[in-house]
Amino acid sequence: MICAKCKGEVSDDMQYCPHCGTKIVKCPYCGQIIYPGSQFCVHCGRRLDSSSQDNYSNGYSQNRKSSIGGYYKPLDQDNNYHQNSYNNYNNYDNSFDTYDNNYNSYNNTYDNQNYDNYEKPKKKLNIPLIVGAVVVLVALSGLAYWYLYYGASSNDTYSNTYDISEFYGDSNDSNNATTVTNLTISGTTSDTSKFGNNVQGGFVYQTNDKIYMQNNEGYLVSMDYDLSNQVVLVEDDVSYINVTDDKIYYCDSNYVLHSMDLDGSNDTTYFDEEDVYYVNVIDNMIYYQLDSSSESIYVYDIELKTSKQITDHQSYNINVIDDMIYFTGSDGIYSISTTGQGEEKLISGEVYNLIYSNGKLYYYIDGVIYSYDVSTKETVTITNGYLLNMTDNYLFYYTSSYVLYRYDISTGQSTSIYTGYLSDVSICGDKLILTTYASNGYEKVLLTFDGTQQQAIFVETTTDSGDYV
Repeated sequence: MICAKCKGEVSDDMQYCPHCGTKIVKCPYCGQIIYPGSQFCVHCGRRLDSSSQDNYSNGYSQNRKSSIGGYYKPLDQDNNYHQNSYNNYNNYDNSFDTYDNNYNSYNNTYDNQNYDNYEKPKKKLNIPLIVGAVVVLVALSGLAYWYLYYGASSNDTYSNTYDISEFYGDSNDSNNATTVTNLTISGTTSDTSKFGNNVQGGFVYQTNDKIYMQNNEGYLVSMDYDLSNQVVLVEDDVSYINVTDDKIYYCDSNYVLHSMDLDGSNDTTYFDEEDVYYVNVIDNMIYYQLDSSSESIYVYDIELKTSKQITDHQSYNINVIDDMIYFTGSDGIYSISTTGQGEEKLISGEVYNLIYSNGKLYYYIDGVIYSYDVSTKETVTITNGYLLNMTDNYLFYYTSSYVLYRYDISTGQSTSIYTGYLSDVSICGDKLILTTYASNGYEKVLLTFDGTQQQAIFVETTTDSGDYV
């Protein structure tokens, strides 16, 4: 098998990679190695939960919780996991020294080819490829250093011609050169993208004058469109961010729903502090999935302070459009009125990442993306991949070769715009917000829709003397 981090060869019975020390975590569905903390498997596309990964890394227990289409707390938020990893790493210190001296003798592959031609890496050493991989790793280290000192700070200026196309974007496309520049968010976030953001975990929300989003530590931060005036409002891992004219709604690290004033005061909790998911605040109503009630949908009237159950079974990927709710169950796509009447099954199968856009439902099954016309009931196959997010014009999907593509809905053309491990992809106005993963942890990156410009969103700021603090 191949390590998800360094791409070195790993025996099936190993619990830690002998080359980089990363804990070996396997997808509970397809058995392929994944990154610790992954929210979905990039090999089979299934949504993952923390219990699934814990059980697989501790003896392949069969007592795992079903998470078909659902969203659960990532493993990287589990303090026990971090402590256990730290203790186990100490046992491997001696072996690290041995492998560091012989690192170049191990296979280190990075697959940038198109999804349609993707093949799993073979357990065969490739010396020329190893040398090339080492060069890329050194270059990536230099890039990280450059980001630290010249990255995305509203107080700094830097070159907008730094070419990193050898690291990001489709390596087969010589015209897809990615540059680092001072970026700003403009335009508005469509309803389509709001649905997509919520399916991804609700980490970003745009209002008329502010951006509210999760930072690299998972905290809730507000900022201006040019990424300046960043203010931490909540020091906890947050998700499902919704903002109204006078309130901010969010879920904390335990998925308890809160609301507070726009300045962070008057924090209030809801639903007896039970965990909820897929929170949609629309007008005076809150639509949500209640985990303790068979993961069914409820609606809460903010003024009357009353809740009503909408569905009575597992319900995920909630899209509320006018007086209808479209959602996925454990066995397909369903529709139901906001009053709880007239439930109908539209599509059968294990469906993931449902997004409503302009009268159609977009989703994927078994690594194939489809659209379903609500009026005509026609199903169309779009492309191979794992649907992540959408705008009214573009569909963004991921492949098993760690490539993010933009699909033009009007022309049917796909363009690779980013290569690398991604945890999630949100949309804010005219930009993508990627949660990337590297050796130093997760990082939020702003990316243009064509993939030619990107910028780290959260970096250390400088003093007047230019020193970083």
